[in-house]
Amino acid sequence: MVGHPSTSEFICQKLINKFVSDEISLPTYHSRTAPNELLLLMDQAIEAWHSTKPAGDIDKIMRVILDPKKQESAFWQDIGYRGKIKTPVEYINSSIRALDADVTDTKLPDYNSDLGMELFVRDDPDGYSEIGADWMDTSTLLERMTFAQTVASNADKYVEWDAETLFSERGPDTLVRYHVPTNGALNLDWTRVDFNDAKWSASGTSVGYDTNADYTDFIDLDVQTGMHQKRTSVYIRLPFLVDDPGQFDYLRLDMRYDDGFVAYLNGVRVAAANAPETLAWDSNAAEGHSDSEAREYQAFSLSNHIKRLKKGKNILAIHGLNVSSTSSDFLIQPRLRGGLGGGESIVNYFDRLLFQKSLTAEQRGILLDFVNSNAIGRP
Repeated sequence: MVGHPSTSEFICQKLINKFVSDEISLPTYHSRTAPNELLLLMDQAIEAWHSTKPAGDIDKIMRVILDPKKQESAFWQDIGYRGKIKTPVEYINSSIRALDADVTDTKLPDYNSDLGMELFVRDDPDGYSEIGADWMDTSTLLERMTFAQTVASNADKYVEWDAETLFSERGPDTLVRYHVPTNGALNLDWTRVDFNDAKWSASGTSVGYDTNADYTDFIDLDVQTGMHQKRTSVYIRLPFLVDDPGQFDYLRLDMRYDDGFVAYLNGVRVAAANAPETLAWDSNAAEGHSDSEAREYQAFSLSNHIKRLKKGKNILAIHGLNVSSTSSDFLIQPRLRGGLGGGESIVNYFDRLLFQKSLTAEQRGILLDFVNSNAIGRP
């Protein structure tokens, strides 16, 4: 079988489609209507196939296709430069490798399916297509963009990579300061960078209490004495340093909370959950947040507030809210993360992973508008 002309033609065409260009097929090869560079490369690959005993030495054929000494070969010419669109599995795997991401669930096959490539269910014996057009339509193009935006933004908790953590949920490097207010004298002064919090109590990076010990693993400082059956509000200040605010293209606050909160970045309100319409020093949460939900981080995009970051010291201030003073538990545990992952960065990332031919200025503008208009709720 390996010596049959149809075998060599079929496999050599597959190899050229995979590594060089989509612009040749068996019909265009037989009719000699494919580009001349590809016709020549196909002839040379087939000749290499039949030059060994037994025929079909793939190593030798690939040396012909990729030979760096033959710069006139199609692989090294414009027709072979960035001329391929990756299959879904190549696209996804290259993304994961590029980011050195940690995958902790079985999400990748689902992403493959969304991009049109169902794994392990192909009935045809000729394998998956290497032709880019077979993987690209309106639906799968949008799915590719969604995948790129989700992964680059670190928005999938099962596919995570090391963005810069500005303020982590645990660690001795930074300490929050907290205060249980007894009146409204501080107004919102306590949310600003220059507020003097030296007299406030210091803890790790999380505040709370639990009469049933369900949150023990999450709480650095137990405030049961100051809050249980007394207060429903606590003020928390979390300092962090930024060397270069311009390095951040997305900013995300991850929160474990029971029952609500309002967050301020350098004195400006940036996020909230279960907060009352009118916030006061002694406010309580507008509704409860179940223990099972409170155990999971909920992401809040702060990307629209990146301009609030300053070089040097910054403050994330959180007004923690319990649903009632008699509640059996309370938790505020923040994690602030920032990095590249939105806007122009998404376009650059998407351009590299999807389009091997560079986008025009007009195309980049359209893609950037699309990314920005669909970034609501994403970091």
